[in-house]
Amino acid sequence: EQIQYLEAVNHFIEAGENMKAVQAALQGRQWTRALEILEQQRDENNPDIAKYYKQLALHFAQIQEFEKAERCYLKAQCPGECVEMYNRAAKWEQAFRLAKQYMNKDEVTKLYSNQAKELETKGRYKEAEKLYITINDNTAAILMYKRTKNYDALVRLVRQYYPDKLKDTEITI
Repeated sequence: EQIQYLEAVNHFIEAGENMKAVQAALQGRQWTRALEILEQQRDENNPDIAKYYKQLALHFAQIQEFEKAERCYLKAQCPGECVEMYNRAAKWEQAFRLAKQYMNKDEVTKLYSNQAKELETKGRYKEAEKLYITINDNTAAILMYKRTKNYDALVRLVRQYYPDKLKDTEITI
């Protein structure tokens, strides 16, 4: 009530009211302190814990502390939102690692295929290529470069993934 959050956090911890301590830490914008208190909790069935982890995840994602945000998203049981966070930040490898772990293969392929197409329409071809390659859709990356008439990149990918078709590709070009 007196907006003395630091003192309130300590008071609640001493009184054994850890959820109230977390709440006070969040209100006082003591994000790391709130995370420390939450990570010491043993009562995994408490629905407030997931809610607080999600709140912390959103904060850490906003300030680009992605490792802490990932930890919080996973403890809040929101792996999909964690994948989205990494996608928004163009951290494709981390997003793909989590997507593979928490989503089925078809969902991952569809997600990254759509993401690659979106990047392609925005003219971010290198990033789109990276996503296509990540989901082993090498042909889509090659076709993207064919559509954009970027023959150097096309030949590079054909040489890397289909060396037996390199001669035919060069003749076609």
